[in-house]
Amino acid sequence: GDAQYAAGLLLKINLKLGGENAYVITPDSIGRDKGGISLMMAAPTMVVGLDVHHPAPGSQGASYAAVVASLDQKCVKFRTI
Repeated sequence: GDAQYAAGLLLKINLKLGGENAYVITPDSIGRDKGGISLMMAAPTMVVGLDVHHPAPGSQGASYAAVVASLDQKCVKFRTI
């Protein structure tokens, strides 16, 4: 209801103001092995994601594609094209 809407709105506002809503904790920062995300953070790495939205079957609407790429080491800031 209203609380869920308000929470979603505040998360979006936080991101627009440059905040971080969530980020990955590296295994070595919590005392585990240094695989996975730590390897990615050892050198400049870009994480890229993409998605395609298709209209309902039989619809004349267009499909839309989006691509995002990370801009920071924590992978919380993205640029879309």
